[in-house]
Amino acid sequence: MLFIYNLLLHSLLIALSPVLLLLIISSKKYRQNFRERLGLFKRETFAAISNIRGKPVLIHAVSVGEVGIAIPLIARLNELGIPVALSTITTTGQAYARERLGDSAAIFYMPFDLPLLQNRMLSLLDPRSVIILETEIWPNLIRSASKLKIPIALVNGRISDKSFGRYRRTGFLWRRLLPRLSRILVQTELYRDRLLQMGAPAESLAVAGTIKLDIDSRELQGEEKERAAREFGIDPKRPLFVAGSTHPGEEGPILDAFISIRSDFPDLAMVLAPRHVHRGAELAEMASQRGIRFALRSSGLIPDDGFDLLILDTIGELVKAYQVGTVAFVGKSLPPAQYGQNPVEPVACAVPTLFGPNMQNFRFVADILTRSGAAKCVRDVAELSEKLRKLLASEEKRQRMAAAAREVLASNRGATDRIMGVLEAEGFLKVEASRDAKHR
Repeated sequence: MLFIYNLLLHSLLIALSPVLLLLIISSKKYRQNFRERLGLFKRETFAAISNIRGKPVLIHAVSVGEVGIAIPLIARLNELGIPVALSTITTTGQAYARERLGDSAAIFYMPFDLPLLQNRMLSLLDPRSVIILETEIWPNLIRSASKLKIPIALVNGRISDKSFGRYRRTGFLWRRLLPRLSRILVQTELYRDRLLQMGAPAESLAVAGTIKLDIDSRELQGEEKERAAREFGIDPKRPLFVAGSTHPGEEGPILDAFISIRSDFPDLAMVLAPRHVHRGAELAEMASQRGIRFALRSSGLIPDDGFDLLILDTIGELVKAYQVGTVAFVGKSLPPAQYGQNPVEPVACAVPTLFGPNMQNFRFVADILTRSGAAKCVRDVAELSEKLRKLLASEEKRQRMAAAAREVLASNRGATDRIMGVLEAEGFLKVEASRDAKHR
């Protein structure tokens, strides 16, 4: 059945070749990405891979979210003296990985999931094991690693509502592929049941929780918080609303709500951080049309008359913005946007956190946070405005949510320890992986 998958994948690449060629010609970033996706690593990447001492653990991520999950795993592997190679797909994920990880991992773009490219990549890296994060079940990566007797683990696994429907329609492929995974560690019983239905062997499956809740406290207080606010050009005495990881369709209504709320809180400032940083100019135009004084973070310039809105069109600074926020909103969650973004980041900063009803990709985490009182779900922009007003008006309400945030994270940590315990016990971290890990 992999023959059908490969035929479709090759056909798709051929059909899209005119579009891909245009993107390669017009975009330097895409040109670099595309070359490495073909396995043509640039000199620095090839040098980083060649300089790995010993067999690395290969961790396959996709973008910023998965890199965030990889960071604590990589830290633990580094403590054990185990080299790591980390692959991403998106340019934002690549940039975030390089910023956060430095030289603690060899970072590269994962080639397209074609047999020749995957075989070449694995031959070059010669990893002791492959760790796949969340939902990146790549058939040819798995088949190639399996043929080379490299043990493969899927960790922090989840199967979203949308993905589950697609996987069920192509069940003939997954029933043959999933048994090649040596170990599958999922976030919840729901995801375990879904993988069972897809054809994963029961003996390879276990629930380990989510690494997303293992995040360390990032709360800032006092002078440290004031300094961080000033780094953004924001007066630390002003209340600050941070809308993070927003998507098209959300920003206009949120900006309108911001204007409305300022009638009651005239000193209110806002940070608007789009999920895709290249949209900074688009959001600047939206702010200009509404008469909002704004600054683009990427420009490094602050208008002479100051600003009320900072458009955070840079990579790696959203957590810092949450740290200085008074109230936060997590985007891709208000209709028409869907599936949500990670709500744990602002909660880890002990900031009262709001998000919309469409949190399908973070259902488990969102439920825990709302039940504990660390976050609140809003149905629409009108309810967002209402709850934002109440939180801005009440220091007591904000403190209650901050206390709940500290408690819920402290009581739900441990997934990283459980995952690392399994990986160590079952041979994924050994140079010569155990027979059990290879043939479970």
